[in-house]
Amino acid sequence: MKQVPVLMLALIAAALPSVAQSPMTVKEKLAQGVAALVPGSQKFASPTSVGAKSQAATPNAPTLQFSGGVSPTVLHTFDVPSSLDGQGPDAPVIFASDGKLYSTTTEGGKNGCGTIFNFDPASQTYLTLYSLDCAKDGSLPLTGLIQASDGYLYGTTLAFGAPGSAVAGGSLFRYNISTGVFISLYRFQHGGTPYGDMIDDGKGTLYGTTFADGTYGDGSIWSWNYQKNTFKTLYSFTGEQDGAGVTGGLVLASDGLLYGTAAYGGSFGWGTAFELNTNGTGFKAFYNFTNFYSAIDGSFPSADLVEAQDGNLYGTSCCGGGLNLQGAFFRITPDGANSTLTPLAVLGQSVYPYPFAEGGDVDLGRPMIAGDGYMYITPSYGGTNPGGTVLQMDTFGNANRIYSFESPYDDFAISPYGGVMEGQDGNLYGATFSSGFASGILYELNAGLPPAISLSASTSSAYVGVPLSLSWSVSNAFSNNAAVCVARSSDGTFGGNGSAGLRTIAGSESVVPVASGSVAYSFTCGGVESATTAIQVSKVPTTTTIESSPTTIQQGQTAKVTVAVAAHVGSNLPQGTVSLVVGSQTVSTATLSDGKATFSFPTALIAPGVYQVHVTYGGSTAFVSSVSTNDKLDIRVLPAITFHATPTTTTQGLDSTFAVVIGKTGAPTPTGTVTFSTPAYKFGSTTVSSGMAIFVANFGQIAAGTYVVTAAYSGDNYNEPVSATQTIKITKATSTTNLTGPTTINAGSSGSYKISVARPNLPGTATGKVTLLFGTVVVGSVELSGGVATISVPSSAVKAGTYQVTAEYAGDANNTASTSQVITVKVL
Repeated sequence: MKQVPVLMLALIAAALPSVAQSPMTVKEKLAQGVAALVPGSQKFASPTSVGAKSQAATPNAPTLQFSGGVSPTVLHTFDVPSSLDGQGPDAPVIFASDGKLYSTTTEGGKNGCGTIFNFDPASQTYLTLYSLDCAKDGSLPLTGLIQASDGYLYGTTLAFGAPGSAVAGGSLFRYNISTGVFISLYRFQHGGTPYGDMIDDGKGTLYGTTFADGTYGDGSIWSWNYQKNTFKTLYSFTGEQDGAGVTGGLVLASDGLLYGTAAYGGSFGWGTAFELNTNGTGFKAFYNFTNFYSAIDGSFPSADLVEAQDGNLYGTSCCGGGLNLQGAFFRITPDGANSTLTPLAVLGQSVYPYPFAEGGDVDLGRPMIAGDGYMYITPSYGGTNPGGTVLQMDTFGNANRIYSFESPYDDFAISPYGGVMEGQDGNLYGATFSSGFASGILYELNAGLPPAISLSASTSSAYVGVPLSLSWSVSNAFSNNAAVCVARSSDGTFGGNGSAGLRTIAGSESVVPVASGSVAYSFTCGGVESATTAIQVSKVPTTTTIESSPTTIQQGQTAKVTVAVAAHVGSNLPQGTVSLVVGSQTVSTATLSDGKATFSFPTALIAPGVYQVHVTYGGSTAFVSSVSTNDKLDIRVLPAITFHATPTTTTQGLDSTFAVVIGKTGAPTPTGTVTFSTPAYKFGSTTVSSGMAIFVANFGQIAAGTYVVTAAYSGDNYNEPVSATQTIKITKATSTTNLTGPTTINAGSSGSYKISVARPNLPGTATGKVTLLFGTVVVGSVELSGGVATISVPSSAVKAGTYQVTAEYAGDANNTASTSQVITVKVL
């Protein structure tokens, strides 16, 4: 709002009477009936007031900035096509931890006594949650809901009884947003009539006010301990200098004291501003409203206070004096009993030719500090149309009207009593009490502001058991109650209800999802504003690997298979069970330990054969199932084997027939080979046919002796390798020695004698030494070559005479010794 000329201030002063008129008392107001207490039920005279700026405002205050093009979206129209969804929303809206907008309607619903509703911005869905029962629950819920640190929504009703015949009093109630359970907690005993919004100290106590409760029936300040479900009246107004008829809520300022305003009483009867301790002591009314008679402060302050970044408190009065001024915007500098109130600006409609159509009469709610640092209020009358406005205010009282109600774009809605709340999308949300075609609307203004509260995750998708980081901040939580911030998540891993959920106004935290699915994280401050984010959490992919497994095993033996299951993401090792599948049969299960398992399973009941073997991991709440690649397992029987040799004793160089029979085999008929050998010599192999193997072994390459011959069966896909032995005796061959040569050796000459050793009817050649004897005299000895040897005998080798000459063969490993025939030789 621009600086107001001196002439304008003079117009205001001239129009005001010189003597203040006594305002109506609380009891007189109550005498009009509860209906008169509902904003909008009795409209003031046509507003013709003048916008004015306090001289206390800084002359060089910064110019308010706002991006143009603000337009409304009607989210819901009340009382169309029926009143079951509620009528006349009067209270502020809040954003709870589920990201949905919650509030109440004063009337309508199934019982006509008001409703609790929510609206989901994500799905654009409106839902009537609960219809109040006038006699049991109370009626006319005017105060804003608050989500306390325990997670419940709390609210109050103004009266009991059906609309039109309701009796002042009212109740305190609780609503569970998860289960939909409504509980009436407390019924005010002494007139009640709670208007003001409640605040939460984050330690288990709500603080509120009443219009007509307390010892003297002039209003009270009270607390509700939601941990113990106990009510306490902290202070009862007397209707005198302390004030009366409190309609605004409290603020728990950063100095630890409670501050508020009373709409009546005080030195002039137009209301007071007060402070007190949270235990009810130390009450002090430090300011008396004058209804513009000595300050541009207005009268009947009916809304809540808010603490701004500068540490001061800000609020509004609703009404005015002779010119029907419609309240003021003021600042409180908190200092306990020494606190001071400074009026900053007059609110109201313009008088021609001064176009200051900001609007006036701020009824309920509180100045809302948005993410841009400015405060937003909603005068319920005035504006260009004039059904009320949304004003952007700075801490000096400068105003910028950003929207005027009662246009075709908002269904000609009027009376935005409850103020606005900024969503995490930067838009403004609220409700109007009425509209041209219905009983109010729920609206959104596309303000495009920086969000005051935010919550972000380090990733948009996560895995069970794998940490992710959450970061949060709130830029408008300057009072102690606004800074009661609670973290929550749908899986219980981020904060929680009660003290476990309390967080500072800014920070970050590592969380570990415990289950797959969409996990909702939220950060709620002051019980009225929330930021949410949803993360899609998946199970961790896995790979199952067979680390060791036998490729063949004898049927009946126990097979041992080791397996490992590895996670693709994170450091956690998969848990759960794995199953061993042989062919199509699950033969064993095991429990993973540190991601590994060992199967030991008998094979007696598994038919012989070659099988594909794999392991399946069933997965868990944290890990995806997986299947290993196939290994091959050959299960075989141990067949019976018989081995016969014919003959078992034979002469070296002759053959022996080996016969092997493979019996007691696995189906089908066994195949494979049988190999015959001794430790030092391999005879050869033959193929098994029809369960038999025949092999003719020749002993020409093996020395005479006794041998153990092994018949080794190779096995096949159904039969294990098996062997049998047979003892074979090989005897030496009988040799014959033949001698030829001269029968006369002349003196001075020599005779040459040829010796041949044979293996009659046997293959092979004799080896070894032959000796030539003349009588008994050895005249020569040589090695056979090819079974033949030649010895030359000179005449000088022996004396002259006649000799009986023979050749002697000494034999070898395979042949016996033998002696030749006798030759008579004369030596001359």
